[in-house]
Amino acid sequence: GVLGLPVVDFENAHLESPCTPYLKSRWEIKDAAECNESTVGDQTLSTLKGLVTRTRDTNPYIRDIIFPRRGYICDDDDVSILGDVELVVGSVCYKRVHPDHMSVYDFTQWALANTHPGNMIA
Repeated sequence: GVLGLPVVDFENAHLESPCTPYLKSRWEIKDAAECNESTVGDQTLSTLKGLVTRTRDTNPYIRDIIFPRRGYICDDDDVSILGDVELVVGSVCYKRVHPDHMSVYDFTQWALANTHPGNMIA
């Protein structure tokens, strides 16, 4: 799968806030001992913890959540700093990762001769 994509890049640009309505965010599941819980407002912490623990996603490695349009809010001060965030719930840590983290793509067609300009036989 895809690994190592940044949530904050070298120019300090970061992914859109996971508190954006209808935005899907991905969270890697780790042992709580591997994380340092991010310092965010109480409302943000409660909202994000609620969403990652109540999702129907049963993947043992990652959780995808979609922020709802209504019923959940994050603290205004947190919205711009939530690119790289870690949440601890009991003995589990949820670390915000790139939306393509651990995704698998089939590039078989791109590996065949003459299927795209970068793969032409010289």
